[in-house]
Amino acid sequence: MKGWMCAAALGTASMGWSFPQARVVNGFGPIDLVDMVTQSEVGISSTIFPTDSLAMDAGGNLYSADPSGVIFNVTTPGNFPVGPTGFSQIGDLVYASGGLFGFSNATQTLFFFDLINTTVTYSQNILGLSGIVTGVAYQNSTGLVYLSTANGANNDTLYEVSLSNPLAIAKGTMTHGDSGSYVTDIEFGANGTLYAMTWYNRHFYSVNPATGTTGFISAGPHRDVTGMALDPVPEPASIATIGFGLAALLRRTRKS
Repeated sequence: MKGWMCAAALGTASMGWSFPQARVVNGFGPIDLVDMVTQSEVGISSTIFPTDSLAMDAGGNLYSADPSGVIFNVTTPGNFPVGPTGFSQIGDLVYASGGLFGFSNATQTLFFFDLINTTVTYSQNILGLSGIVTGVAYQNSTGLVYLSTANGANNDTLYEVSLSNPLAIAKGTMTHGDSGSYVTDIEFGANGTLYAMTWYNRHFYSVNPATGTTGFISAGPHRDVTGMALDPVPEPASIATIGFGLAALLRRTRKS
């Protein structure tokens, strides 16, 4: 759990579900596919450990980190280890080209785990945060990372982080109507919109990255959800330029 707080192809079109859809996990392990608008859900997998994180790559594979920081492929109920990050208390994971960004609340560190080499190729201690990091979102179009933090019930802040600067910039408060709860994850959807999910009753919101202002989407049942993964943002025509640019930045940071 977070500090003080306690398969891609499933024929969903035939169910008549509306976009967007989220893969969500709770601390006890079940992973569900949930329609954000209708709150319809179906079980798709589970983890074999308690977790606060969930991410999905472009191929539909799901990843999660166990309490010690080992990343597992959790696409199917069996789970299998991918590799250790060297960081514990991972508040969230999110997919970016070729790997996963994650955040360790134990060391206040943002890191990048390369899925091909199964090693951490970037890490940076982040300054200026207040509260426990519960969500990590990567914006393809800008290369910026966004973090959500919880400072107690209904006290959530959105931060912006540049990979070349350790200082997080507070963008604003993310308000929500899930009383006694907190924002448990944030992620950019395939349409480029930033979304947020709350822990207790699984509310979904859209979020303005510039201000943290939220827009209500739906309220769900009590689920204690701890992580969310959305379909990756479609890569633009300049996929090679963006992918190589991110890889180059991570290599330069590693060498420095």
